Amino acid sequence: MIRRRPFQISLRQKAWLYFSFALNAGSGVTWAVIWHFFREEIDMAAPGENTLLKVHLAGALILLVVVGAALPQHAAKSWAAKTNRVASAFFLSALLGSVVTGYAILAFVWDTRIMHFTHIGLGIAMTLLLPLHILVGKFLWKKRLADRQRGE
Repeated sequence: MIRRRPFQISLRQKAWLYFSFALNAGSGVTWAVIWHFFREEIDMAAPGENTLLKVHLAGALILLVVVGAALPQHAAKSWAAKTNRVASAFFLSALLGSVVTGYAILAFVWDTRIMHFTHIGLGIAMTLLLPLHILVGKFLWKKRLADRQRGE
């Protein structure tokens, strides 16, 4: 049996995280491309836009549940151990910002360019920060193992 690192999430959680992230990022990017480059009439939604937004919202809800499930075991323990705090803080800040801007767009119909592009920017940042968070975590774990082997 392969032993997991102390703060590593389970294979099932990883699968849900990657699935929800891919669903969310894919539908968001597709919607943004259609919205900005392929709309024929400015006031009319393209046929698939509403479906893409529903998929995007579903992916966001699944992502929030998955990240919330990882908080007690993964985030709390690694934060207490002072591991990977900077990458974690940036990722969670981008996630929180995208949740707030997404909710503001839906609930209050803040159809402003600032809110719209802030939400897209935070989504892009979050999509880049998750792999960075994972890579930094793996690097720090390997460094910790190497330090232990040297006797530090």
